[in-house]
Amino acid sequence: MEQSHHDVGAMIPLTTEQYRQAALAVCGRAQDVEDAALLLDALGLRAALRAVAIPA
Repeated sequence: MEQSHHDVGAMIPLTTEQYRQAALAVCGRAQDVEDAALLLDALGLRAALRAVAIPA
C-alpha cells in the first residue's frame, strides 16, 4: 500500500512555483551551501528546477 501511495504522488505534476517554494524550504533548513546542494540533489529538486527553468 505504501508503494502505491508514492507512485500516485509521483504522477502529480508540480508547477514552477511549487518547485521554487520546495527549494526555498530545503535551503532554509540547510547549514551551508554544500548542505543545501546535497539536500536539493537528494530530493531531485536541482534537476527538476533545471528542467522547468530551461525551455525545451
